[in-house]
Amino acid sequence: MHLERVSFEAVRLSGGQVLVAGNDNVCMQEGLGVRNVESEVWDPRSDRWTMTPNRTTPRDFPVLAALDDGRALLAGGVGEDSNHFVSGSVALTSLYDPQNNEWLPGPSLSVGRYGAAGARLHDGRILVAGGTWLSGGDASDLASAEIYDPLRNMWTMTGSMTQSMGSAHGVTLDDGRVLVVGTHEHIDQPDQPRAELYDPATARWTRLKAVSGSPVALPDGGALVISGDGASLRLDPETLRWNAVRPMPAHRSGATPARMATGQILVAGGWAGTGLPKSGHMTRTAQIFDPRTGRWSTTVSMPDRRRVGVAVALTDGSVLVIGGDTGIVEQEGAGATQCPNPLATAVRYFPAP
Repeated sequence: MHLERVSFEAVRLSGGQVLVAGNDNVCMQEGLGVRNVESEVWDPRSDRWTMTPNRTTPRDFPVLAALDDGRALLAGGVGEDSNHFVSGSVALTSLYDPQNNEWLPGPSLSVGRYGAAGARLHDGRILVAGGTWLSGGDASDLASAEIYDPLRNMWTMTGSMTQSMGSAHGVTLDDGRVLVVGTHEHIDQPDQPRAELYDPATARWTRLKAVSGSPVALPDGGALVISGDGASLRLDPETLRWNAVRPMPAHRSGATPARMATGQILVAGGWAGTGLPKSGHMTRTAQIFDPRTGRWSTTVSMPDRRRVGVAVALTDGSVLVIGGDTGIVEQEGAGATQCPNPLATAVRYFPAP
């Protein structure tokens, strides 16, 4: 890639290209970082990255979703001021047109939100739910949800979740419902994991037993949530109960999951250990979960170690693993900060025939 990227979003467009947007080379103190407007597109035919024109405002932790007509929607996020400090959540949206390689302004969300869950519904609309509102140092997690209709180019409020949720991740299940997994933050308390299921037919949410991790849709209409402690759980689409699956041979946090064309789940890289930066180690190993057998197997390792990247399944059955970092770098001197060591590289996994 042209830029090193951490805490970003990536999505495969309907034409087969991969769009990458957002970047937060953020340090772990004082909200310092670089939230830029620069995005880029990878073309699988040429294996080249191309920068796109800039958007209207720097932002991080947005929702990025592909539209059926080939465009992509970028919604919300958190912006920065002239000193690169967090300035607050934004309601702005942008639409990327790959035919003309340009970003155009879209209709604003009802409220500024970052870290919201985004998912494309089966009818082509985009659901955005939860996230965090931030302004003037005040922050609160949101329960509200809204839907973007690309045909009418407008947002409409839908049913709210039964509980507020930030740092949310959404995935559309094969049966059309949307699973959202996230956390609720409260001062002086550990983050509380939360999970909800949205039914677009009724616009209603169902609260599920709380889980934490990265959700991936399974071919049976359920989902797998990959936890950093190795205790991954599988959602039964009929009973809506979570069932434990066999732990990974080598569990890791910050791994990069993706569902392949075979229905199997690839989990690559991550941090194998109990904490950062002094305990455990970065890994380049990869595992595959087979939902038919409920078993994990080891596959070939990545060329390099990385965590918190983004994995995108491609139309030919391969998987592109993008960016991330190689760990936390301790800065020296008074008032030292902890900063990620970001990557500008991407690697491609080809499953065995």
